[in-house]
Amino acid sequence: MSKLSGNERWKTKMILTEHAEEYERQDHNERNRGNMLTNEERTMVRDLILLPYIDTMVSKSMKEIEQSGNILTPMYLMFGQFVQNRISKDTFQLQRELKRTISGL
Repeated sequence: MSKLSGNERWKTKMILTEHAEEYERQDHNERNRGNMLTNEERTMVRDLILLPYIDTMVSKSMKEIEQSGNILTPMYLMFGQFVQNRISKDTFQLQRELKRTISGL
C-alpha cells in the first residue's frame, strides 16, 4: 500500500485506463457521426478564417515599420515578408486539405 492510495486528491491527477478508453471512444464516435466536423477539422476551419486577418495585421505592421526610421527596418521587413509567405502557404495547404477531407465525407 503506497502513501497516496488513501489520498483522494491524487486520484484525479492521473489518467486512468477507463478515462483513456472513454476518450478513444469519443474520438471514434466523432468520426462516425456523419456530417459532423471532428476537432481537427474545426481547428483547420478556425485557422483558415484567422490567417487572412493575421496577414492583414502583418501588412499594417510592415507599413508602420517602413515609416519608422529604425536601423533594423530592412531586417524587420524581410521577416514580415517571410511571415506573409508562410501565411499564404499555410492558407493554401489548409484549403487543399479541407477540400480533400470534405470530399471524403
